[in-house]
Amino acid sequence: MAIGSGWTDRTLSISPGSYGTLKTASVSNTPPARDSAASWTDASGNFWLFGGWPEPSANVDYYNDLWKYNPTSKEWTWMSGSNSLNQSPTYGTLGTAATANVPGARTEASSCADASGNLWLFGGIGIALPGSGFVSSGSLSDLWKYNPTSGEWIWMGGTNLLNQYAAYGTQGTAATGNIPGARYGAASWTDTFGNFWLFAGFGEATYYGGNLNDLWEFNPTLGTSGEWTWVSGSNGANQVSSYGTITVPAPSNIPGGRSSTSGWADASGDIWIFGGNVDSTDGDVNDLWEYLQ
Repeated sequence: MAIGSGWTDRTLSISPGSYGTLKTASVSNTPPARDSAASWTDASGNFWLFGGWPEPSANVDYYNDLWKYNPTSKEWTWMSGSNSLNQSPTYGTLGTAATANVPGARTEASSCADASGNLWLFGGIGIALPGSGFVSSGSLSDLWKYNPTSGEWIWMGGTNLLNQYAAYGTQGTAATGNIPGARYGAASWTDTFGNFWLFAGFGEATYYGGNLNDLWEFNPTLGTSGEWTWVSGSNGANQVSSYGTITVPAPSNIPGGRSSTSGWADASGDIWIFGGNVDSTDGDVNDLWEYLQ
């Protein structure tokens, strides 16, 4: 077995960080310490980071700053969002890019990058629109896309409210009224056609919440600003897995409800998920599933 040379510390910060100047790279820039941030890698090999939870923090605090790290220059760039905590979103118009648009502060959101280098972000636990003089936080169901070339966010789908139940519609049929329920800890990826996929997480089903096992596809080319399709899984929470026979596909096979699972799409467009947290009784699982499109 080949043994690598080990870890190399590329940047180090146990301080509040240093934002520097917006959209200006510098060797002195570094994000503040945090956990549960969303992350991506783009087609050029740059690392991206959004939001998360300050560490240490005993409060309900979240970031909405977007960072890019260039491993060649070894420099961080603060690209978007605020250098303050608990910022409210600016949604703008659904499906329309604008320099003022920005997702609200959040943690445990789902994220991925598509083949064109756009960054996708869904849900999490975070801040909704401004309330009556106080910060309101909960589970989110908004879908965002960030174009690194234009430097603009687009609110692509979902609601701008907290803790919303899902609108499943008819399984396998795209519709403008379909929307996944608010959730955090879901798996996400994009396919070779540029569609965004979402699986499971802890959140809201049709009338109640828990660990979900629903699979969703968002096609940005349908309708005026894209449409969701409920592809597979249940419209209820806390479903038990139906394993069937290992390595044998069957329509009745389905992973059970779970959150904090890992997900990928392969070169053929098939979807893979691994493990996750089932519930407080059974804890974590180590099952590997493939979904054949």
